[in-house]
Amino acid sequence: MSTIGAIRDALQTRLANISGLHAHDIWPEPVVTPAAIVIPSNVGNDATFSGEQFDTFDIVVVVQAANMRIAQDALDPYISRSGAPSIQAALEGDMTLGGNAQFLIFDGWQEYGRNEIDEIQYLQAQASVRVWH
Repeated sequence: MSTIGAIRDALQTRLANISGLHAHDIWPEPVVTPAAIVIPSNVGNDATFSGEQFDTFDIVVVVQAANMRIAQDALDPYISRSGAPSIQAALEGDMTLGGNAQFLIFDGWQEYGRNEIDEIQYLQAQASVRVWH
């Protein structure tokens, strides 16, 4: 069974395959956009009586939002279901995360909106990924 850190690293590795995207397994300081950050959100769930576990990770993708129209155009390719910059496609491209998981389920994008970090405006979206291991 893989550790939370190993799964977080494996998710980051999948995200790093997206050209131009800064992928992180911890929140970076400073945030250099476009960026995707892997955050454990619900861990330690027993999925079966045999001891199989699943853990949920949030993927937060951020772009600068000085101009909302430009920001939305910049964010849309990352939250699309397919295409070279698609986060969903990158994660589903290796459902075992390099052998660190049995499989994963991408639960889709739940949040889309502005966020301010260190007095800089960002547009972000957040998705959940359930990983069985």
